[in-house]
Formats: sequence, C-alpha cells, structure tokens
Amino acid sequence: MAICDGACIAYADKPGTLLADMQKYNPTWINCVPRLYEKIYITFQQQMADSALKKKLFDWALRVGEEALAYRTDENGCIDMSPAVDLKSRLPLGLRLKFAVADRLFAKVRALFGSRFRYSFSASAGISPDLLRFYYILGLAVVEGYGSTESFNACVLNPINACKPGYMGKEANGSQARVAIDGELEVSGAGIFSEYLNKPEDTAESFTEDGWFRTGDIVERDPQGYYRIVDRKKAIICTSAGKNIAPAKLESLFATSQYVEQVFFVGSERPFIAGLVVPSFNYFIDLFESEGISYDRAALKFSETTGVRICIEVGEDFIAQPRLKELVAQEIETANARLEKFENIREYTILNRRFTEENGFLTPTQKAKKRVIVAEFAPLIEAMYSN
Repeated sequence: MAICDGACIAYADKPGTLLADMQKYNPTWINCVPRLYEKIYITFQQQMADSALKKKLFDWALRVGEEALAYRTDENGCIDMSPAVDLKSRLPLGLRLKFAVADRLFAKVRALFGSRFRYSFSASAGISPDLLRFYYILGLAVVEGYGSTESFNACVLNPINACKPGYMGKEANGSQARVAIDGELEVSGAGIFSEYLNKPEDTAESFTEDGWFRTGDIVERDPQGYYRIVDRKKAIICTSAGKNIAPAKLESLFATSQYVEQVFFVGSERPFIAGLVVPSFNYFIDLFESEGISYDRAALKFSETTGVRICIEVGEDFIAQPRLKELVAQEIETANARLEKFENIREYTILNRRFTEENGFLTPTQKAKKRVIVAEFAPLIEAMYSN
C-alpha cells in the first residue's frame, strides 16, 4: 500500500528508541501498540514528578485542556481530532486565553513526535480511554482501530473527526461487521482472506455458514455503530460461580500505573480472580535509592533489548520491601474500587521477574503467553487458592 501511494516507511530501531526515531525520521503518522503509548505517558509523568513547580503548572494546563476538549466533543462522546480543526476559535474568550498558555506547554510535548506529525494509529489490543483523552488534550490524535492478518486492513476504525475513547470504531475500508449471538465479532467484505494455506479444517472453523469470518473477539456495539472490544473469546475467565470476566478490563486499570509494570490474571473454574503482579522495577530502584532503602543490588538483572536499559529481575528481598508492597496494594485497592464485586482481585502475588519476549512469556507483539505463564507459575497460583 505504501508503494502504491508513494509513501516512505521508517521503522523504529527498538521500542525504547521510538521518540528519538521520530525526531530522526519526522513522520506524518505512526502505527503503535498500546503499550508504547502507555510507556510514553508513564515516562512523561515520572519526569513531571521531578519538579513540584513543573508538575503543578502542567496539572493546571491539563485541567484547562480537559475543559477545552469539551468543545471538540459531541453529544455521543465522539471527539473531533481532525488536523484541520481550529479549536481556539471554538472557545469562549476566557477559556481561549487560558488555553493559549496551556497549549504552549502542550506544543513542547507534541514536538517530541516531529514537526510533520498529524495523527497515529493504535491497534493489537485495547487502549485505555483515559490515556486517549490525555493525548487528545495535548492535541495528539491517537486513532484506535481493529484488524488482523486475516482482514488485511483495519476493518473497524475510529473516524478521525469522531474518535470515541473506549471504542475501536466503526466499519471501515470496505469491511462489514456484525455481532454474533454469543457476542463474537464477525467481519466480511474487502480484505478478508479466503483460506489458511493447507489447513482446510482451520479455514472451515473460521467462517460462518454464510461466509463471515469469525474473529475470535467478543465485542459490544453501541447505538451509533461503534464497536467496543471486551476480550478474546478464549481469554474470558469463567469463575466457578459462573461469572464471566474479561481479563482485558482488569489489565486496563493498570495501563498507566507508575508502580505496576505488568499483570496477569487467572480464575477460570476458580472461586475468585487472582493475579500475578510485576512491579515497575526501575521505578522502585529509583525510589529505594532516594529514600535510602537497602536491597541486594547484586541480584538485579538488566536488559537493553528494547533500546533502553530496564531491570528485568530483582532479588526476593526487593519485592519484600514494605514500601513496594504498600504501593502495589494501593494500586490493587484502586482497581478494585472500579470493579464489580465479583470481578475484584481477591489475591495476588508479586513476582521478582518481568515477562519478556526473551524469557518466553510474551509474544513479539507483547501479548502474554497464557499457557507458558500458567505452567511456570503453577505453584504460586495454587498457593493463592489454598490460603
């Protein structure tokens, strides 16, 4: 498609060099997985925390930006992020004057994405609605969509002039979509593949009798025709009480956490939800150093495969620190307050190593390998249910 359109594609060297690469290549638009948008946000928040004055100023600017965002938003919660929108002209005088000051700060953040940047796309997993709103306040259009190898393109996509946080969009690019009785998204039309090579049984299972492709994703459709992804059909946790819970919903509550880097939830045919929690080791290393908390530095292991130096393993004494346990417990409590009682995370175990592609716990697109993780941490999982 890029060749047909005469476009130039630049690839980031590594996930950790994304911002530097955008300065180098100065793109018009980018494609990213949600985790990278989350990392940019968390890094930004940590930098703001270094200066009380800077944080106070930016918090004020965000409040002004949130107020101004209402003038991009329609009655259905859709936000017009078209590059052509002149937001300032829509604002009343008082807000316009405040926004002019706030936008000077936002412009410094937008500059990190290059001088030609117009919008970006997010796919492969759901992105937090709160995170999208953060980028929209800054004036950065992050457009969520949905597609797969089997659909070739984004068969569902948010229109840039009506982006709806929390939803992956409407039918797009010549595709048709519908929701099956069990909630599975089915698609047809342009771009849908014809068959899996030399796998007739898999092909037959993947299509309905009338020829629609079964995506394997459970979705909900709103009155305006927007689709919201719930989770993978096979990922839904069904507890022993018969409650169906989407792990993606639980995971999204930790997307922008400074303290928790990764979470993995279990609970199928069990009485409640339990989790494996990987703290943000880099954050706690800095915190321990600043607060004079001692730990075994020799036990730390680092990796630079993503382009930045990140800690991937710590000693048992590190995760046993009361300060770490307190902040992780705080995040779990905050998450539970936003969940139904049957969805609550009743038990959790803090791990001393990170899930990575190199240790076999993640796919190249940063999705958790469920079977591998469950097998590796089976004793810890069983212990949570035997307490």
